[in-house]
Amino acid sequence: MTLGGELLSALCNSVERACLIAVELKRFLCNSLIEAKEDELKNENAQSDFKTFADVLIQQVIIRDLESSFSELKGQVFGEESDKITVHGKVVPVKLSESDSDVVQTHHVLSEVLKNKECIETLIDIIHRKGKFQENLWMSGDFDDFEIDLGNLAFWIDPIDCTKEYIKAAIKDCRDFDNRRTVEQGLPCVTCLVGAFDVTSGTPILGVIAQPFVSTSVSIKPRTSEVFNSELFWGICTPKLKATNINQEIVKEIGIARKANASTELPVTVLSKSSNDFLQALSGHFDSIRTCGAGKKCLTTLLGFSDCFINSSGGVYFWDMCGPHAILLALGGEIFSLMEFKENGLEMKPIRYAVPSKFPLEQVSECCLKNGFIYALEYEKVLSKLKPCFLSE
Repeated sequence: MTLGGELLSALCNSVERACLIAVELKRFLCNSLIEAKEDELKNENAQSDFKTFADVLIQQVIIRDLESSFSELKGQVFGEESDKITVHGKVVPVKLSESDSDVVQTHHVLSEVLKNKECIETLIDIIHRKGKFQENLWMSGDFDDFEIDLGNLAFWIDPIDCTKEYIKAAIKDCRDFDNRRTVEQGLPCVTCLVGAFDVTSGTPILGVIAQPFVSTSVSIKPRTSEVFNSELFWGICTPKLKATNINQEIVKEIGIARKANASTELPVTVLSKSSNDFLQALSGHFDSIRTCGAGKKCLTTLLGFSDCFINSSGGVYFWDMCGPHAILLALGGEIFSLMEFKENGLEMKPIRYAVPSKFPLEQVSECCLKNGFIYALEYEKVLSKLKPCFLSE
């Protein structure tokens, strides 16, 4: 057994560095280093799907941080992306040394991909904490004591969720964003998602949602860069402890403002891409709001902008939902299969997670939540409102 605070501290600090990496690569315009994914690896609902160097580097940094700090996790940390990026037709492996002092190896990897020396030096500073980024923001004492069995734990990482917005959105368009409001698109929709789950039961235990592009933080301990603060939300859900750093006073304020501005008293949902038939079924029973990215959609529910996040069309994966699911569980919510609900009503089991048959992934279909889902805090109320939507089916 390991003290869970040590693990969560290491995870949060690693994700904070991930946010800084995302900002610096965007600032130096290195998100132009993009690669189209092959059919077996792309989102099943997307005509085209891309990864950037930021996706690959962030995932490798988090894997390195966790596996080098906790040997029991070796081979148990999985992510959406491969460990390679293609640059000008050349396949470049992104392999980082387990030693946090091996700057030479990191410099070699970055120089294979990047040409901007200032960017390379800044990234080395972030990854190895050798200069102004050397401090850890999160300490084990920031979390309540809890024990965790590392030998029965696995992780899913989505290093850059909402990659499309990361690629196309401009930094200047979101300099004043904070989470007291929500947006339909842009860099505030970009998140870094990490979740840990119990391998035996598939139940999420730890989760982190981080936003690299936030100007004013509503959470504690904002990590500052020269451009943005980062926003990081965490959650713990074990048999003995449920805890999160989401400020419930701010959530209450958001809920009051939402009701004051609402034209109806209908519950509110945020939707993934849905068929016209599904939208028609919800019409008259739910209002809806729009935003993009699975992580940001989950935040609309966690922060009180919506009552639920409903996906009806697949195209969402273990790495998208494991972290947000853990935070939801910490607050008393749950995720259920939409198809099972439509077929069986309330007689259904919560969604659970599994390790991939092979990693790096050769195909993503085994990790897809194909049957859709309902992500809700007060899920009994949400399910009761959903039930009339499908009575005719």
